[in-house]
Amino acid sequence: MTEHQDGRAVEVAVVIVNFRSTPLLIRCLETIEMHGLNEPGIEVLVCENASNDGSVDALRREISVRGWQDWVTLVPSAHNRGFTGGNNVLLRRLLNRESAPPFVMLLNPDTEVTPGSIAHLYRAMQSNPGWGAVGPRIEDFEARPQTSCFNDPRPFGEFLRAAQTGPLDRWFARYRTPTIPPHGEGPHDWTSFAAAMIRTAALRQAGIFDEGYFAYYDDPDLCWRLRRCGWTIGHCPQAMIRHLEGASTGVRETRAARRRMPSYQARGRARYFAKRHGIAGLWLANLGWHAGRVISFTRELVERRPSHLPKAQWRDIWTNAFRPWHAPHLPHPPLEAEDEATAEAMASSR
Repeated sequence: MTEHQDGRAVEVAVVIVNFRSTPLLIRCLETIEMHGLNEPGIEVLVCENASNDGSVDALRREISVRGWQDWVTLVPSAHNRGFTGGNNVLLRRLLNRESAPPFVMLLNPDTEVTPGSIAHLYRAMQSNPGWGAVGPRIEDFEARPQTSCFNDPRPFGEFLRAAQTGPLDRWFARYRTPTIPPHGEGPHDWTSFAAAMIRTAALRQAGIFDEGYFAYYDDPDLCWRLRRCGWTIGHCPQAMIRHLEGASTGVRETRAARRRMPSYQARGRARYFAKRHGIAGLWLANLGWHAGRVISFTRELVERRPSHLPKAQWRDIWTNAFRPWHAPHLPHPPLEAEDEATAEAMASSR
């Protein structure tokens, strides 16, 4: 069993990826120090994801001044590897140990840990040996609940997402991707990786993140792979994490201003639907989205209200529609032959 420098056994390794969110990260670490160090024993690994804004030096200084060296390890990355690649830097480091902690907790830098939250997740995993991952209750900083448990994204769910119509959402709730909080213990299809605890043994079996995703759609992908290996995705409402949603990526402000969403979100969506449903399923999801958009657009005209959609979303959903495996953020984007090999491997495993 891994131990702290002070001899305490480490049961949970908390992994955090930071990109230009250093003030938020420091506050997150402060809450972990206040509310998470004693039960169970934890360590924190931070990947500084090439912010190139002085974050590495600032974090090193804060860790030294605050005396966090015993439980915080800073791992700088030479390149911005996205949420998936940054987490994988830390997960590989953990899984290569001779004796890794039994649990890994993914945590966004724009979160705050509340009293007992890590301990509740830890005990929930101990009490449910079939759970591969568990998510906490997530609230914003005004105590409003955020959706943290979801149904698998499906082509028909894309129709519902674009239609934005209450009766349809109620009639076809099982096909709607976000579920309505409060959430029960589950099982659920997937949980938000803004904050989630994963069993190390399950990670070894299902594998770590697919780095073809830069960010977004990585959590339903990994939860799907965990479930394929026989693990359940649970929820622990007793544990609560505060989350300033989108603060670490800027997506919250982008969505609120209805500006164009980051291209990596559309690429992740294409990759996910192609992996789960094939290219035909991706196209079906896109056409379903357009059918739903006819409904919401008609309502906007009748009610004389502005669009609820980010700019150019009708076009962005076709990103990578012909080559969904393409991932330009990787150091060496896959060649066509590698794309075909990946597609064939995924098809044979379904």
